[in-house]
Amino acid sequence: MAEKPTKVRATLYLSRDLWHEARAAALDIGSQGKEPATLSSLFDEALARELARLRRKHNGSRPWAPHRARLPGGRPPSK
Repeated sequence: MAEKPTKVRATLYLSRDLWHEARAAALDIGSQGKEPATLSSLFDEALARELARLRRKHNGSRPWAPHRARLPGGRPPSK
């Protein structure tokens, strides 16, 4: 039997509209017993698809090598 992947907790900032629509979609789909039923699974699946697209476009379809450096912290700069 395959093991469940290890999960990590992440803090990130999303646009308010994206957050509200994603939350509404997860609640609606979850209430119907369909997948993805949680915000975590919705974002996990969407991010996996986007990373696959970025690998094809920018990295010869190969995964990026892990980095040891930390991402910059704090709030993102205002646009």
